Amino acid sequence: MSAQKAGMSRQTARKYLNQDDPLRQEKTPHIWRTRHDPLEAIWPEALQMLREAPELEAKALFQFLLEKHPTRLEEGMLRTFQRRVRAWRLEEGPQKEVFFTQNQIPGKTLAIDWTEMSQLAITI
Repeated sequence: MSAQKAGMSRQTARKYLNQDDPLRQEKTPHIWRTRHDPLEAIWPEALQMLREAPELEAKALFQFLLEKHPTRLEEGMLRTFQRRVRAWRLEEGPQKEVFFTQNQIPGKTLAIDWTEMSQLAITI
């Protein structure tokens, strides 16, 4: 009866009640492609160029490949190409420099003043 008052079917209400967290919706991730890969024809060539020169920008590389293969690429594929290059850089690209920031808070550890005051002729 409460499912009807909420405007949902009994099966849906039962599903929500059986979940550990009713606010989180269960989604099954899909692993299949929903459409043909538009970069399939040129990606091996782009990959080879990225391995030889990883500092190449995605947009410049895309423009080069667009001029070389005008029938295989379109201007609208740029964002897809940039995403693919970014994913490649995260997985196989050059290692990023690791550094640790050092936040020095004045006076926290020790503050020493090595000024020789006798030469200033100050009296208190």
